[in-house]
Amino acid sequence: MGAAGDMLTAALLELLPQRRAEFLQVMNGLGLPGVSVTAESSVKCGITGT
Repeated sequence: MGAAGDMLTAALLELLPQRRAEFLQVMNGLGLPGVSVTAESSVKCGITGT
């Protein structure tokens, strides 16, 4: 088993919440057509994550 890119990215964002805005700015600044990166907090079955 491995970690999907979105799962790994969310886990890393949880480690440095103060850098979230900077990370999103860099990712969205890559200029990839039709791609927009966002991060939303969510709660499922009592577990909080991004």
